[in-house]
Amino acid sequence: MPGAPPADAAEAAGAPAAEAALPPLPRAPEGAVTIDDLLRFSVEVKASDLHVKVGSPPTVRVSGHLQPVEYHVMGPEECSDMAHAMLGDKETAILTDQGEVDFAYSLPSVSRFRVNIHRQRGTLGIAARRILPGAPDLKDL
Repeated sequence: MPGAPPADAAEAAGAPAAEAALPPLPRAPEGAVTIDDLLRFSVEVKASDLHVKVGSPPTVRVSGHLQPVEYHVMGPEECSDMAHAMLGDKETAILTDQGEVDFAYSLPSVSRFRVNIHRQRGTLGIAARRILPGAPDLKDL
């Protein structure tokens, strides 16, 4: 509406509007969530990236903004279990030898991801980026 005041002080100051709240993470009946559950959730909320690390809840990047997922703070064993669920023998050997490993991970009927599992302060962290199908249009680059 022309001449209408801004909705809030942040908008008036030219600050970006707050990100939309994420929907709650669907949980298994026992409350446990797998890495595949987190990846499915990240696709559902149109996140480009998923980050899992000890001491924080899982985090997704939506429209360029990092947003924590409504979930508990991740512990070392939970992060390790999620990381190892994605690794084959070859990737496990590389992680053990080099402290990090990059690989592709497919979730059938959902998407493919480029994944980095790395040692961070003695624990494992996961960074996964969704690989969109097809090549981008020239105008989108």
